[in-house]
Amino acid sequence: EHGYVPIVTQQEDFLSLRNLGEKDIEKIMGHYRREPVKNGWHKVEIILDKSGGVLNWKNKANVKWTLEFINGRLWTGENCPYGSIQLTLEWDQAGQVSKINFMNEAYVRLPAISTVNASASVNR
Repeated sequence: EHGYVPIVTQQEDFLSLRNLGEKDIEKIMGHYRREPVKNGWHKVEIILDKSGGVLNWKNKANVKWTLEFINGRLWTGENCPYGSIQLTLEWDQAGQVSKINFMNEAYVRLPAISTVNASASVNR
């Protein structure tokens, strides 16, 4: 077809609105930090409780709550002290979560520490 010009009536950010589920657990797990860090609530690890297969948000203040997928979105569980809240995710080009937005605050993923690099820095 010559002369066809597509008209975009609505554009959505595919990366932040993608349909989430069990397949994304590995991409979400990791360490995150909210800047500026003012207390232990701002340092977070997203972990998988392998005994129950449940994804958890755990902070350095040792407070933990579940995360769950509802209709393709990531939500805090009922046990979150702030109630059930939808989280939004930002993804890098490699398909990993680079940032989690929780209560209008960005928690940025920290780089994974390689055991090779960690032992090399200890020996210096």
